[in-house]
Amino acid sequence: MLRSLAVAVTTCDGNHAWFIVSAPEPAERDWWQRELGGTVHVMDTDEAMCVARINADHRSIGHRERMTARVAEWFAKARGEVQTFQPPARTAPPQATFHSGLLEISPNESKPYFG
Repeated sequence: MLRSLAVAVTTCDGNHAWFIVSAPEPAERDWWQRELGGTVHVMDTDEAMCVARINADHRSIGHRERMTARVAEWFAKARGEVQTFQPPARTAPPQATFHSGLLEISPNESKPYFG
């Protein structure tokens, strides 16, 4: 999947890709930025609005208690009341390299993704 995104980035006019993650803790957002580069944007939606949207959505019937608990957890982490983020251990060396701000795809097909 990442290979196809990189090909699309180098062959289209817009050379941008968005990675959307739910990262409440600044340490986790910093980790994602170090891994992927680019700019981090945090949506400016407060906890009360998230809960109101859950309660207003008929699709959340039967799941509201669980969903509002996840919202409360997310905002507790965002406020620094709970810190749980641990960077994942590397399972393999990075296969992507950045050259002049561009992601380069390996011409060596023996490597499955980037290199």
